[in-house]
Amino acid sequence: MKTAQDWLYCISGALLFSFSMNVFLVPLHIYSAGFLGIAQLLRDLLLHILPYRLSFDIAGIINLILNIFMIILAARVLAKTFAVHTAIVILFESLFLSLIPVPKAPLVEDVFISVLLGSFLCAYGTRLFFKGRGSGGGIDIIGLYLTKTGKGSVGSIYLLVNTVIYLLCFLIYDSQVALYSIVHSCILSFVLDRIHEDNAESAALIITENHELK
Repeated sequence: MKTAQDWLYCISGALLFSFSMNVFLVPLHIYSAGFLGIAQLLRDLLLHILPYRLSFDIAGIINLILNIFMIILAARVLAKTFAVHTAIVILFESLFLSLIPVPKAPLVEDVFISVLLGSFLCAYGTRLFFKGRGSGGGIDIIGLYLTKTGKGSVGSIYLLVNTVIYLLCFLIYDSQVALYSIVHSCILSFVLDRIHEDNAESAALIITENHELK
């Protein structure tokens, strides 16, 4: 029963996160943090190279490919249940990001309100799959691995990867895209800190030495 409930949290969180990205943020060309942000940049590169336009957003598929090694790493060095639940989140997130249509124009005209609403809903979606003892993969797994091995911290890897992503946004796109992407990342982090009450306990369970969540 607990496993089914966890899976429901993971899938619901992936759905809410993907819906928020595609409906509120992608139409504004807002770039996410972490591996999804990398996937969005690679998507733009591929769309620039490919001679034809695709009928769906391939960022989710690229995100899935980037996370294959991360899932294997989580299964080997972190809790196996966490790895399975994270794989569920990534699979469904990739599916939803590909299937949920992106509006041609933003649904909310005010850019800041749209970013605020999208970021809040993304944070709540993230909170749901954390509650289901999973994660969005990517740098979450790298950070937890570094924390467990004593070679670094979640915060340091987030800072490094996201600095590179948003620096590329500044260089490739206009400054407004980069600035609002940073605002999105900051709001997401702030809201997560406020609504996710089990951060410390979840981290302790994920990096447990016996590799099994109880």
